[in-house]
Amino acid sequence: MSSTSLAADRAAIVALVHAYPRLQDGADFEGIGRLFAKGRFSSTMGRSLGGAELAADRARGIRLHEDGTPRTRILTTNLLIAIDGAAGTARARSYYAMLKQPPGEPLSVVGAGRYYDDFVREDGAWRFEERVSSFDLSGDVGGFLRAAPRRQPSLALRGPSAAELRPLPAPPDAVDAIEALIYTYAERIDLADFEGVGALFEHGPFVGESAAGSYELSGEALAAGLRGAVRLYEGNPRTKHVTTNVAVEVDEAAGSGLARSYFVALQQTPELPLQPIISGRYRDRFERVDGAWRFAERRVHTDMEGDLSAHLRAGGASSA
Repeated sequence: MSSTSLAADRAAIVALVHAYPRLQDGADFEGIGRLFAKGRFSSTMGRSLGGAELAADRARGIRLHEDGTPRTRILTTNLLIAIDGAAGTARARSYYAMLKQPPGEPLSVVGAGRYYDDFVREDGAWRFEERVSSFDLSGDVGGFLRAAPRRQPSLALRGPSAAELRPLPAPPDAVDAIEALIYTYAERIDLADFEGVGALFEHGPFVGESAAGSYELSGEALAAGLRGAVRLYEGNPRTKHVTTNVAVEVDEAAGSGLARSYFVALQQTPELPLQPIISGRYRDRFERVDGAWRFAERRVHTDMEGDLSAHLRAGGASSA
């Protein structure tokens, strides 16, 4: 499969992923129905709807305001894509965070979670086969839903665990492969896969820098440090490391790469309402070894800190 056709397929799938939030935020529920006309929108809470059912469910359940919209913004980030061009299928994983501001109310986070998508190519065009939404962190849904949900999401992880996730092959394009490493870190830390995080930094240090001090860990020492520092709730940290503003530079001849990105970690626990708890920047170096890209170093610059008491045990270093 040529790099040109692979890039076109990737662009088409990215467009599908980003079409959904624009339609939802614009209250174009019929458009959402068309997006899933031949597919299903499922939830780890047990619901599965197709096309017309989904459109009707959105129109019935979402509160609209004077401007005819739900006054929301769904931010879709941390997008991982794997394409099987020969089979005409693709898979994707991504994060989402939903913001809302009904008239007269403060801006707040409604919730955050993950999308697991399957796509098929038919008659030269890509479409959704299924989207599974895992609503992991829940804020105040008042002003967004017409009726409050009958039950709040469990603290237990409803979507796939780190062990259950099907591994995605590394993209052939260097920039895509480096972005995949950046997003894989967030996925593993949020699934409490601390050994997986350690494996990502087996060959390069993870360096944390903040006003409180700095530390440098790699491999098993990093995994052990995370196990000792991060609080878990029914086995997961109840966080979402939303990673954005990714800029990648690659030196193909040297087999090296640099990346800059922003992050904000959201958290919700029984005691802590959904909120941002830390924000900052990643400065990453990468190297290509035997044809595969890997981290050579990550430097985490913590710029803003909120309430970290539900995330880190006493004495744990600020980390993201």
